[in-house]
Order: sequence, then structure tokens, then C-alpha cells
Amino acid sequence: MKNILYIIAIGITLTFSSCSTEASFYDTLDIEESDQLFGGSITDIQTLIGQEAYDALTRDLGITIFPGDNPPNLNGSYNIFKLLKTHDLDPSDPSIGTIFEDQYIKVSLSNQNNETLTIDYNGEFFLTQFTGGDPSPTGDISFLNEASIGDVFVTGETSSDGTGGFTIFVTVTVGDDPSFDNFDTVALSGIRTATGIANLTYAYVSYEGGTSETGPIEFGETWTDELGDSPSL
Repeated sequence: MKNILYIIAIGITLTFSSCSTEASFYDTLDIEESDQLFGGSITDIQTLIGQEAYDALTRDLGITIFPGDNPPNLNGSYNIFKLLKTHDLDPSDPSIGTIFEDQYIKVSLSNQNNETLTIDYNGEFFLTQFTGGDPSPTGDISFLNEASIGDVFVTGETSSDGTGGFTIFVTVTVGDDPSFDNFDTVALSGIRTATGIANLTYAYVSYEGGTSETGPIEFGETWTDELGDSPSL
């Protein structure tokens, strides 16, 4: 995934979804699933996505990662409206701080399993003309084609009222166009509330050359909802 403005300019149509038919977290550790499960700790997360990606996401892209083995119930769909670009691995990028009101991300989550800390993930980037901050009634145009590689993992902790912080980790590949033949690690983070998700944030890192999921990293961006609230749909 490269800069969103560039993606729009070349007119790529893109959807992304989770798929569990490829390599899993257990393959990366070279162990049997019955011997050890992903436990949601910082160490597990660093092993899952690689130290370089972890450092880039937390240090350079400003995302908050919530470790833990009891994430809140996230099943449902949520929109990230008024996309605010907060970070870029290139700190001189002039689009940092820009709000893209004609774009939004729809995130759909299902089949959450807190025993394995896995979740099914679907997301789409949309291009629309906003009227009062709502999606176009005549239909919006989705753009961007990512497919996840292996399991999608979720971490976090739940309080007694069902709220709590969480982070979702998904490795995706973008290959519809040769210039987008690369791997991305995506982290989706926020705080589950009684009505939706607060501070829902989408960050990614892309790997140079499209040959490895663990570096070197070439691109990275962070996007969040300028309104700070993503109600359940």
C-alpha cells in the first residue's frame, strides 16, 4: 500500500479481507500449534510482526498497541470518517495533518475467538462526496485490493463493563499492479466503548521489494478518525 493519494490517482480498485489458508503465526515460529499458542504479550506481538515493524509502528507511526489475552468483543462494522493522516515514515511528507473528507475506511469484524486471539477482518477504503459527514446516498466507490496472509490476531484487555483497548494485526499483500507488489503489516487499534470504538486508528508498514514480511521497511502511514468516534453500524 503506497500513499493513498497516489492510489486514487491511478484508479486502483481495492478490497481487503482475512484469509486463513496461508502461513500462520505458528509456521513463523516453527512449532506445533498444540505446543504453544499466541498469547497476546508484547513478546508474542514482536515475534508475530517482527521487531522492525513493531518499532516502526510504535516509535515512528505513533500507534498505541494494547497487549493482552482478553480483548473486548469487537464483532461488528465501523467506519473511520474524516480520515486524518497523523504520521508518515517520511516526516517531511506535506500531507501529514491533512484531513481527507472525501475518503473513509469501513472495517468489518466477525468470528472473534478469544481462546486463539483470532478474528475475521474485512475492510474497504471508500471515495465519496460527503454531505454532512455521511456517506453518499447514491453509493460510494471503493478503491485499494489487499488479501491477508495467514491468521488475523487481536490483543487487548476487557474491563468489567465490556469496554477496553485492543489492537488487531494483519499481514496483507498488494499485487494487482506490479508497482504495488509488496507486503504490508497493518495494525488497527482503538478503545471499545458502549457505542462503538473511540480513536480507531489504522497504521501500516510496507516492505521493500515485496519479498519479505519482516523488512526492510520502505513506507508507512497512520490514519485516524478526526472526530475520534466510530459508532457501531
